[in-house]
Amino acid sequence: MNKTATKIFSATFLSSALSIGAPSQAAVVHLYEVPTAWKLENYVGGVVTTWYTGATCPDGKLNLPSQTSTDEVNRYFALILAAKISARMVFVRYDNVSCNIDSFGMQG
Repeated sequence: MNKTATKIFSATFLSSALSIGAPSQAAVVHLYEVPTAWKLENYVGGVVTTWYTGATCPDGKLNLPSQTSTDEVNRYFALILAAKISARMVFVRYDNVSCNIDSFGMQG
């Protein structure tokens, strides 16, 4: 290969490698919403999922991590159900790649 061909090949390979292998950047996102349309689902094995939120995850899906304690799961259910009944705003902080919740509460 001559020098020009080598440079073109190297530039093409590098740009394609960067665009194909570049993972999406994880970010912590804050969601503020009245959860009246949210669906809470508790799967066998203790996995808790919330569907149809305003989250950027597919179908608005947010998860409590699998290692979440039973007390935290109960607190999350109670919070969301109370907010649904009273039409109060909640906040949820989540990772936009894993869609795992890491903080939640009710707005004042």
